[in-house]
Amino acid sequence: MANGEGTLPADRRGHTPQRGNNSAVTAARLVCPEIPQRIWAPDTYGQSFFLVDCAGKAAELRRPDQAARAFLRAHPTVHYQL
Repeated sequence: MANGEGTLPADRRGHTPQRGNNSAVTAARLVCPEIPQRIWAPDTYGQSFFLVDCAGKAAELRRPDQAARAFLRAHPTVHYQL
């Protein structure tokens, strides 16, 4: 990755405060696949941390509700209130 974006979580520059619940966190959770916590931080499993892989998702992150609705249309058995 250019500019070292892939190293952000490892060196804490990409750390998001635990309180979350802002529009950036919401967009990331709607659009990007979550990496299981037991893979990247097994000693904190069960706590409310999360890591998402947003590589190549810039357009979807600009309009997370549209991306979420498209996902729900493609997966009609998934129920999620937007």
